Amino acid sequence: MFETDTDLSNEAIERQIQTSLPSVLSQLPDSNNQRLLHIISDLACLGKDNLLSVYKCKQLKYSSNACLDLIAEEYNIKRIDDDDEFLRFMVRTKIMQNTYGSTTNELKKMISIVMELPIDQFDFEATANPEELVITNIPFDFISGAKTEVKRKLVVEAIQDMLPPEYLLADVRYSKSTYLNVIYALSSSRNKLNNGLPSYEYSHKQAINATAKFISNKNKLKE
Repeated sequence: MFETDTDLSNEAIERQIQTSLPSVLSQLPDSNNQRLLHIISDLACLGKDNLLSVYKCKQLKYSSNACLDLIAEEYNIKRIDDDDEFLRFMVRTKIMQNTYGSTTNELKKMISIVMELPIDQFDFEATANPEELVITNIPFDFISGAKTEVKRKLVVEAIQDMLPPEYLLADVRYSKSTYLNVIYALSSSRNKLNNGLPSYEYSHKQAINATAKFISNKNKLKE
């Protein structure tokens, strides 16, 4: 999926970094300089792997139908309906497994990538158990279609597989938004400036966003 003239294998990166110092500064394999170079090379390989994982996720949007099915088969994922977007989500969760760390910011970045959502559109909600995680404000349109219940279950299982072992995904809560047109007018009382006649100023029609109650993955309506 990603090709380059430069060798980006871990072995090539480690070799380049670990041999970067003059031999006079790096004569013994167990020297402090070599230990530092090993740490730097490990971090470089981790960063490269994470970057390539994000790249693979972004490239999925150009695949569809049979081509997307072939990519999904590489990760042992089967299509459940004709929803390409949901299949892309399932593939992205496999790609991003064990990619990020366990901090809140890192988990939000990971979920933002696999769901292709702005990082400020959803949030985490605390529970009585500090090791439990509740994700809120996921757009309900994300799991539309005939097999909504199956998709909701797969979303929870897929995200749980991405989380570090110490975290439990307690719930995923979905929100549904709609747009309403609001028309309003401003009026003024009689005064001398308009010859004692009432005046009315019409304000333009304004679209506002109204968020309905969101649906919990546990089939309960939340306020």
